[in-house]
Amino acid sequence: MATSNTLPARSVGRLARAGFAIVMVALTALFALFGLWQLERLEWKNRLIAAAEDRAGGPVQALPPVKSWPEIDVGEYNFTPVTATGAYADDEPIRIFIGLSDPKGSFRGPGHWYLARFELEGGGSVFVNRGFVPQDISEFVAPPGGTITLDAIMRRPERTGPFTPDADVNDRLEWVIDPVRIAGSWDTGPGPLAPFYLDLPAGEPGTLPQSGETDFTFSNKHLEYALTWFGLALVTPILLGAWLWSTRRSRPSLAPDGRGE
Repeated sequence: MATSNTLPARSVGRLARAGFAIVMVALTALFALFGLWQLERLEWKNRLIAAAEDRAGGPVQALPPVKSWPEIDVGEYNFTPVTATGAYADDEPIRIFIGLSDPKGSFRGPGHWYLARFELEGGGSVFVNRGFVPQDISEFVAPPGGTITLDAIMRRPERTGPFTPDADVNDRLEWVIDPVRIAGSWDTGPGPLAPFYLDLPAGEPGTLPQSGETDFTFSNKHLEYALTWFGLALVTPILLGAWLWSTRRSRPSLAPDGRGE
C-alpha cells in the first residue's frame, strides 16, 4: 500500500520538474531570438544613421515639389539641406513646448520652438521652425517680410506618444512638431501643407528665436538590448541547472521497500 501511494506522488513531481524545465528551455530560445532580432535592428539603425549623415553633409537641394508630397517618404529626406523660396504668412506662430538641455546657442531651459508657416512661391506651404525662445522671454525678432529664399534642414515629423497632451488651441501651443496634427487643430491656409517641416540654421549669436538647434544625434541602444537578451539566454539554463541539481539533492532516497529512508 505504501508503494502505491508513493509512486504517483513521485510521478507528479517528475512531471512538474519536466514541465518547468521545458518552460525554461523555451525561455532560453526566446531570449536568444530577441537578441538576434536586436542585432538585426542594430544593423538597420546603423544604415539609417549612415544615410542621414550622408544627407546632412551632402549638397543643398531644392525642396521637393508639391505634387510629390502625397507619396513622399519623409524619412528619406530627413536632415537634407534644402532651399525654399516664398514668404512668411501672417499667421500667429505656433509654439511647441521644449526643454532645451543641450543647446548650441546661449539660451537653454524650458521654452518653445516657434513655428511659422512659409507660403512657397510655387504654391503650398511648409512650417519653418524658426528656433528656440525661453519661456520667460516674450520679445524676439519677427520673421522677415516679402519674398525670400531660405536655407534650411528638412525634417520628418515628430512622433506622438500615449501620454502626449492635446494641443491647446486657444493658446496656439503644441507638444510635437507634426504638420498633420497641427493642421487638425488650426487653419493652415489655402493649398497643400507639406508633411515635413524645416529647421533654420544658426543665426546671429544671442538672437531670438535661437535657430541652428537641429539635433543630429541618434538614439541607438540596440546593441545594449541585444546583450541584455543574450545575457538572459545565458543565465536561464544556468538557473535551470542549479534548480535541477538542488531538487535532486533534496529528494529523499527510497528504501528497497519503496519508502523513503
